[in-house]
Amino acid sequence: MSPSVQLHGFDISEAQYPPKHMWPRNVKLELLDAFKNVPPTLVGQYDVVHVRMWASNIRDGNTGPLISHLQQLLKPGGYIQWEEADLIHQSVQGRKALEFAQRIPSLFQKIGLDYSWVTRLPRDLEEAHLEILESKTESFQNFLVQKCTDTYLLALGEILRGTKLTCAEEIVPLVTKHEVELQSLCAERKETVYNWSPVKILAQKTA
Repeated sequence: MSPSVQLHGFDISEAQYPPKHMWPRNVKLELLDAFKNVPPTLVGQYDVVHVRMWASNIRDGNTGPLISHLQQLLKPGGYIQWEEADLIHQSVQGRKALEFAQRIPSLFQKIGLDYSWVTRLPRDLEEAHLEILESKTESFQNFLVQKCTDTYLLALGEILRGTKLTCAEEIVPLVTKHEVELQSLCAERKETVYNWSPVKILAQKTA
């Protein structure tokens, strides 16, 4: 990579950032809320904006505010690289995994988690006047299937724990039931496939 390349990373928390003395010279990590106005100093500053794994952060299915935020960061002709998890069209194998995959969507619906927006993302980007250069939904290579399963099951555990803190009291027993089922599924994860479908999109700001 050319030393002239500058990489800026943004998150709403610094908790996952490494200590500053470990940052490469061309890397800067800062705080930014992608659902708020873009600071004037960042408008039109970037050739490429890379985003990934927003599936659980867009609860109402409305990608418009996030796409608008990304567009404002880009220079004219700049690119959005978007990596996302399609949690609707999954690759699932194993009896317990299949049963869990059939039941958990009803819980997500009750707590307002709608993952169907991922399949509409290319259309949403086009409606925001971005040109889609590439859009594909893939499956994981064999050597990554187990790693994805482990990662996905851990993430589902985090989603359920977070849900218990914010959901209505009458839904808590249902969340607890799913937590127990997930623990049982994790105990057999070596005989299980539980993968999301990775989505990759490259779009360009044409104006």
